[in-house]
Amino acid sequence: MSGFKIWSRTAEYLSLNDIRPPPLAQLYAYWQKCRSSDEDLPAQQDLSLREVPECMGNLALVALETAPAGARYLLVGPALKKLLGADPTGKRIDEIYSRSIAREVYDAFGRAARDRTPSFYQRDFEILGRSFGYYRLILPLRLGEGEGVRRLLVGIYPTSDRLTEADQWRGALADLEAQERKEDEMQRAWLRSFAD
Repeated sequence: MSGFKIWSRTAEYLSLNDIRPPPLAQLYAYWQKCRSSDEDLPAQQDLSLREVPECMGNLALVALETAPAGARYLLVGPALKKLLGADPTGKRIDEIYSRSIAREVYDAFGRAARDRTPSFYQRDFEILGRSFGYYRLILPLRLGEGEGVRRLLVGIYPTSDRLTEADQWRGALADLEAQERKEDEMQRAWLRSFAD
């Protein structure tokens, strides 16, 4: 089975001109409209979620922390909670995700904060021949005049309309883990057979 991929991931930053699905493109256009100049970022209070109702369920507001450095979910929409299978509101990134996923999330958040620019990202997973993925738009925000990036408005949509809840991707992951256990068991039996 060495040539058979049962788990793979791809990720890439895409152009802000290629934002999809349409609700994320509308969110980006609204964020742009709220900027006072091309060099300035909107402050959190400059935005109203009522202006982008089609996105509300797929949004998260993230606070960037400095001591220690980190990020915490302040607000998470109901569609994201359903997709994650839990409510991460009030939790730090490293309390929710595995180390490798948390590192990727922190890298993406750090890039948006450091560069003071939005980013659009696509992540795809394949587990036992089943494809999953998401689009993520990260929009940096200030809290007040003269401040750096202190908040991130994050919009996340699955790449497939059929993916709506955690049980869908968790089922594929459980199948993968079961297959890996069977392979490990077979390998141990194989190694034991040398002693017989």
